[in-house]
Amino acid sequence: MPIPTYFMINAMETGQFERTLDVAEERSFVEYGEGCTAPYDTNQLHAAVVELYCREGAKIKYSTVQKAYVGDEQGKGGIYNFLTEVTQVETGSAITMKYPSMVLESDDSVGEFYSVALTNNYQQADTGTTMIHKGKNTKSRIISKGISAGHSRNCYRGLVQVKNPSARVMRVSQKIGKDQLFYFQQRGIDHERVLAAMIFRFCREIFNKLPDEFGAEVNQLIGIKLEGSVG
Repeated sequence: MPIPTYFMINAMETGQFERTLDVAEERSFVEYGEGCTAPYDTNQLHAAVVELYCREGAKIKYSTVQKAYVGDEQGKGGIYNFLTEVTQVETGSAITMKYPSMVLESDDSVGEFYSVALTNNYQQADTGTTMIHKGKNTKSRIISKGISAGHSRNCYRGLVQVKNPSARVMRVSQKIGKDQLFYFQQRGIDHERVLAAMIFRFCREIFNKLPDEFGAEVNQLIGIKLEGSVG
């Protein structure tokens, strides 16, 4: 059962406090999609808690795409975004703190987390996730990617908790440099299009997890977000 929602902070200097609870009964499927925007150029607050509960044999697919005013090039203004939200794309807000967590309590339960955080100017994104394995034969997968441009900061905090840890972690850091952009520009491709294409390829695995109606929006957000950015 699909459940689409949209939150818009449509007044200046206001706060939105969201509380969402989704419960999936046995052998059911729920797809919850959330969009959030805040168009004004003054300080705003979005504070949300989203709780998902699966019973035996059930599945919940949670996706969120958020875009808000990020503040100007000097770091003034913007929305402050504090969420406990599981596929997510975060492109907006001056300050974002988001730490979704999953508790795998039943045997054979599975948790997956996919995240993209794209920052520019003086944005600060502090995101991550927690996987707590309590049941037997539980599995989890975490794919989190951050792209920073300008003077922005992107921090990932993750925790995987198991009784007998045997996990392996692979981390990859990449930078889009001016030499790569110059290579494509010599072939008549402007750097905004090159950046958008490279970012989309880097994050394609996560974007493919989003509902179809979010796909076109994400492509447009990336193009707008990276205007005038290098590195």
